[in-house]
Amino acid sequence: MAQGNREKLDLLMTDVVMSGMSGHELAEVLRARDAGLKVLFQSGYSGATLVRHGVVHTEVAFLQKPFTLDALSRKLREVLDHR
Repeated sequence: MAQGNREKLDLLMTDVVMSGMSGHELAEVLRARDAGLKVLFQSGYSGATLVRHGVVHTEVAFLQKPFTLDALSRKLREVLDHR
C-alpha cells in the first residue's frame, strides 16, 4: 500500500513478526523515504523473538498484544505527540 501511495504518512503501525519482512525492516524501508515517519510496533511475542526481529521495545514505541482500545489510544497519543 505504501509503495503505491506517495502521500506523506504520519504513522506506521506494524506487527513485529510478519511473513516476507519484519516490521522493523518495513519501518526502515519507509523511513528511507521519510526519515520523520513515526512507528508503533506491536506484537504478541516478547523477549528474544522481538530482538531477533530487530526490535528492542525499550528503544522504540511498542505495544504488547493483546491490548485494549484505551491502551492503544494512549500509546498513539504518546507516539504522535513525541517530537
